[in-house]
Amino acid sequence: MNLTKETIEKAVNWWAEKVTANQPHSNGDNGYTSIVTCLLADSMVKKISKKQVEVFKKELAMRIEEEAKAWTEVSIGCDYGPCVMLEQAALEAGIPATNFPFKTWMYISEKDGIEVRDGYGAPPVRI
Repeated sequence: MNLTKETIEKAVNWWAEKVTANQPHSNGDNGYTSIVTCLLADSMVKKISKKQVEVFKKELAMRIEEEAKAWTEVSIGCDYGPCVMLEQAALEAGIPATNFPFKTWMYISEKDGIEVRDGYGAPPVRI
């Protein structure tokens, strides 16, 4: 699959915003255990420097580009922790896994562009 530089940049910028937004964690369950789990994750979120964001964006862009060479769709996301691609880019930048939102997914394809599901049960949105 051939992704344009603009498509990769749009995807990377969206994820960079997610790791810096300090968005409260949610898994869609209002039970006590889930609320405590989400509050614990919220307490471990760290402030990210501009340099860390730039390293993360560069690393993630490289990984998306590599993944696109082998597949017709690239899937990037977090259940309770980031997928390997996000995790590796975050490790290079010194960004903790707890900065990623729960239940958030992105699908990138040459044909359909970028579609995200931002949170548990969220409808797909094309960005």
